Amino acid sequence: MNRLGIMSDLHIDLNAITEGERFLLARFLRSQDLTHLHLAGDISNDAKRIGLSFIHELQRLTKLPVTFNWGNHDYLRLTEKERIAFPDPGFLNLRPYSLSAQTALLAFNGWYDYSFAPDQTVDFATMKRVYWFDGRYQRPETDPLITDMILQKLTTQLEQTDKQVILALHFVPHHAFVNYSRAYNGRWDLLTAYLGSQRFAELFQQYQDRIQAVVFGHSHLRYGYQEVAGINYASHPFGYIKEWRLTNDFAELKGLNDWNDPLNIPHRFQKMRHLTDFTAFRRAHMLQEFQQALTIIPYH
Repeated sequence: MNRLGIMSDLHIDLNAITEGERFLLARFLRSQDLTHLHLAGDISNDAKRIGLSFIHELQRLTKLPVTFNWGNHDYLRLTEKERIAFPDPGFLNLRPYSLSAQTALLAFNGWYDYSFAPDQTVDFATMKRVYWFDGRYQRPETDPLITDMILQKLTTQLEQTDKQVILALHFVPHHAFVNYSRAYNGRWDLLTAYLGSQRFAELFQQYQDRIQAVVFGHSHLRYGYQEVAGINYASHPFGYIKEWRLTNDFAELKGLNDWNDPLNIPHRFQKMRHLTDFTAFRRAHMLQEFQQALTIIPYH
């Protein structure tokens, strides 16, 4: 049995991943008996200068074939052409990659169409420019139209394949993985508009017989492995340092957690980030953080 490893949302620049941590990640990945590694977006905020060199370094250190698709953070300094068809042999965006005679990896960036938002009367295109990371750059079409075009191409690929397919995308494909429980902040519920599209899940249902698994990230919530409506989903995003399990554990030790106020998360991190013992705690627990952020899909 072969083993496909998938990671997402590493944010290696924002998380200040050190050289030692890169070697640690590579050693961990080598220990997992993987036959292929795929990175499902949000590698960095500078895809060409930081992200691509990291991908190639990881390939060299792990001695694994490494493929990748972009996320919304990777898009920041890219042209639209580079977002859709980046000139690197490891880049996959709606281009099937043969893992074996029986199985293909079909990775794509994905996007959103506001279908997850509970209030559809909001001008989401305008709100994005103020409150969401993607407002920092322009795309040539509207968000719903971009999603339409992705779905059309994805349908063609699923229709044509004669293999079992493992799907990897950056964005959230099903409302079951959208957390509306943060009612303390009405703005968050509106920002779910930018998490993904329910239409991806609807399309997957039509090709359920040939989809082995769907792996995604983006929301930074680790949902683990779940079956929804007969489709096997998996999500173990690495996320921001302020959200890591080790950061939560350190905050517990220091009495900095206030679980009744989720807005405390960034504030507590500012209190602890420069503490010497937090640096040591990060070093001691980073392996476990990497372990929790790896999805493994066995395949024939």
